[in-house]
Amino acid sequence: MFTVVRISNLPAEFRLNMCSAGLALWEFNKRRIQFGQYLNSNTTLTHGRYFRLVALAMTEMFCTTPLGLFVLILNASGGVGKWVSWSDTHFDYGRIEQIPGVLWRSNHRFYVLMELTRWLPAFSGLVFFCFFGFAQEARKQYIKAYIFLTKYLKFLPKPKSALSSKLSS
Repeated sequence: MFTVVRISNLPAEFRLNMCSAGLALWEFNKRRIQFGQYLNSNTTLTHGRYFRLVALAMTEMFCTTPLGLFVLILNASGGVGKWVSWSDTHFDYGRIEQIPGVLWRSNHRFYVLMELTRWLPAFSGLVFFCFFGFAQEARKQYIKAYIFLTKYLKFLPKPKSALSSKLSS
């Protein structure tokens, strides 16, 4: 049912790949142990914080690279003006042009760029909050803020018995 294969009978490239994979796993484990020792020596950085930072960096990299390429292609497709001089480039630099919404919404390319610049900061903030706003440290701070506000505003929650009787009626 099972065939026993001797390592010496395997092709040389396959044996080399097996050795490389074994060495890679050995080095990975060694680095993991070193990383664990570093985290234990550092009091502020925990595994959770570190991996949230790494996940945020990876999300940022995978989202902004294609988006930047998209915006670059979109801007370049409109044509690049001829460069004359720095004085021409900076002529009337402080002017802020106001374009009616009817005009900029009629140009699809400009409309897409305007909507991206409007919604991407909000989306980025939401992603950042998702990474760090639900963490245990953040929840502890929310509880502290709630307690402070209830004391400051002299708001005392009703006892559970009064609350349950209101809910049942």
